[in-house]
Amino acid sequence: MNIKNSGDWSKSRIEEFLGRPGLKYQKIELPYGLSTPGAERKETCDLIFSDGVEGKSVLDIGSYLGYFCIKAAERGASRVLGWEINEESIDNARTIAEIKGLNIEYVKGDIEKDDPGEKYDLVLCLNLLHHMKDPIAVLDKLIRITRETLVLEVATLGAHDRRKLGLSRFRSSIISGSPAVIVGRGATSKKLSGQKKFFFTEKALKNLLLYQRNSFGDVRFYKTGFKDRFLVIAKKRRAGHLVVVSGPTSSGKTTLIKSMMSNSCPAVSEKLGVGDFSGWLHLGSSQLNSVSSVFSQGIILHYDFLRPYGRSAKTHDRDEALDILKNAEKISFLTIYSDPSKLRKQLMNGEILRKKKGLKKKAKKIVKVLLDLPGFRLVRKIKAVEYVYSKASKDIPGRLTAILDAYEDPGKVYGWYRAWFDYIGGLKLNVLHNLVADTRRGSFSVYPASDWEADRNK
Repeated sequence: MNIKNSGDWSKSRIEEFLGRPGLKYQKIELPYGLSTPGAERKETCDLIFSDGVEGKSVLDIGSYLGYFCIKAAERGASRVLGWEINEESIDNARTIAEIKGLNIEYVKGDIEKDDPGEKYDLVLCLNLLHHMKDPIAVLDKLIRITRETLVLEVATLGAHDRRKLGLSRFRSSIISGSPAVIVGRGATSKKLSGQKKFFFTEKALKNLLLYQRNSFGDVRFYKTGFKDRFLVIAKKRRAGHLVVVSGPTSSGKTTLIKSMMSNSCPAVSEKLGVGDFSGWLHLGSSQLNSVSSVFSQGIILHYDFLRPYGRSAKTHDRDEALDILKNAEKISFLTIYSDPSKLRKQLMNGEILRKKKGLKKKAKKIVKVLLDLPGFRLVRKIKAVEYVYSKASKDIPGRLTAILDAYEDPGKVYGWYRAWFDYIGGLKLNVLHNLVADTRRGSFSVYPASDWEADRNK
């Protein structure tokens, strides 16, 4: 392959450069049929850039000699930045970019200590997580600075890496099927001095990216020929405009969203500045990781702001369902406000009643099986049937019972609203609207959340 250079590099000068140490990790083609003596990564490169990179910004963490930076630049990326901790590698990468006549930035940076600051369309972190002291913290930082796609190449339990752990093929195959993060001893261990620190299975990365952090709509895994490792290509779920319809359990969120989707709620449409909701994507908090949509111009998120209190999150800041807020270009909040007495009534006549009907339906099926069982006396069957029906009438989820009891206490309900509005107020995001949809007067009365304290006392 005949590659042109910047014009200042003769064949002898490039050959002299190739005599430097530290050039054996990545194979990079240079003019005159020369190349660095590293590993060929074309297959991985084609996977990473399969969707095209023209006009996009690219950040490569741990760029080394800059192979993937070079490929991004050659394929038309608008900006390419390589982060590397080793100064010798940075100097070599800059020289290679000069030889090839490419405009690529290389800076010294430690992803565990430093922060790139801005977001990039495509972020690469290849064969680096296993070297980190805190790979989960690094992963969170990578997610935050990724605008569209995050690509990881990860040490796992292939033949190359399992030897470092002293694992047999049989044991590693069992562990590989579980969502495991294997912790090695690190470079300070005398017994295993070459061992890396962390090894991830595919299921572990899937759980981290798709479930524990709801930032991605599409996460795919590919085997690579490099040290039996795998590549993760994770595409963020993004929204042009995200409208969060929130409120406590049984406040009427579903009813309001149906009205919005049918464009039959002009007061809401006017306040939000949205003329037509019919083409918008409607997502529930529990549906986020089951919908593979990557970009939607408009998304309505159905969010019960009591959700964190019944789970381990306990606060809105720690609820992974709200990770989607970070991926929206603009956000509007619409919180339904109802009297506690009305909330209690709607909960009793809505979700609890549906649960009871569902339980009784299941009970009927069980009763039919009991009555058809041979060898039991009638009196025993009658007692069994009575037990099943009594159990069905009482077996309402404890979460709903606790909420029903809490609705008896207006102060507690107001405290929940206050905590939610405080959370919204603390967001450092592009929040266009923070509105309240008041249901106390029948139809929705929409006003700014800043007026809520005064308005609720009327």
